[in-house]
Amino acid sequence: MVSQAGAVLLVETVRKSGLDSAISAALTPWRKPRTVHDPGKVSPAYWSVGG
Repeated sequence: MVSQAGAVLLVETVRKSGLDSAISAALTPWRKPRTVHDPGKVSPAYWSVGG
């Protein structure tokens, strides 16, 4: 589990490094047509809270 400040730092680092775009592109073939949440943005936030 990461503190709130650590979670924000993790998410911002992933975003600035472009890893969120890479994750989204890699997972695109498995996304359902009506998917609402982008896995590249949800995954780092999920990891940061101990998921």
